[in-house]
Amino acid sequence: MRISTVQDVIEVLRENGIELYVEGNNLHYRAPAGTLLPELEEILLEHKDEILPVITKRILAGHEVSSVLWETPKMVIFEDPEGKTWRYLYAWGKAWEMEIGRA
Repeated sequence: MRISTVQDVIEVLRENGIELYVEGNNLHYRAPAGTLLPELEEILLEHKDEILPVITKRILAGHEVSSVLWETPKMVIFEDPEGKTWRYLYAWGKAWEMEIGRA
């Protein structure tokens, strides 16, 4: 199994029916019985710190995203379907969101 990026890790886990989610500042997973094989668990644990901000940014505090306007490893500015612009910041192990306004 060749894994070279965090996106590869997430995709391999997803292909094996493993759902990743964030509660607070912790990465968790749900997996059907027998799907989290030892090698997949090892990959998940090895890349946990890299996966957490990626999953957190994807969730974007539960907002539906129309378009991403700007993105860095720690922040995303995006627009929702209603035209509101949001800033989502992930730093120091915490996530903050702020409505910036309407586009």
